Amino acid sequence: MAKKKVQATRSVDERRGMVEVGSKEVSRQRQCELLGISRSTSYYQKAPASTEDEELMKLIDIIYLKSPYYGARKISKILGYLIPKFGRTGRSNFADYAICPP
Repeated sequence: MAKKKVQATRSVDERRGMVEVGSKEVSRQRQCELLGISRSTSYYQKAPASTEDEELMKLIDIIYLKSPYYGARKISKILGYLIPKFGRTGRSNFADYAICPP
């Protein structure tokens, strides 16, 4: 019963953070089982964003804050003028930059 409550109230990232690495009392496998996440999820570490991606996110923020009604296509068109070989599908997913609704 408690297992379902943890899953319903916490995101996967929060539950992954709850795993105590190197705990001698409860194994990692058992902790993951109780938290309702796969064991491989507990080993996952996000790669840091590259400086190129950070610069791109700053540009997108500037464009989006000036014109919040622009969609992904319009923003990619503007970025295409600023950055050579930039495309909506060629560079990366716009959802990574949180400008599109989920």
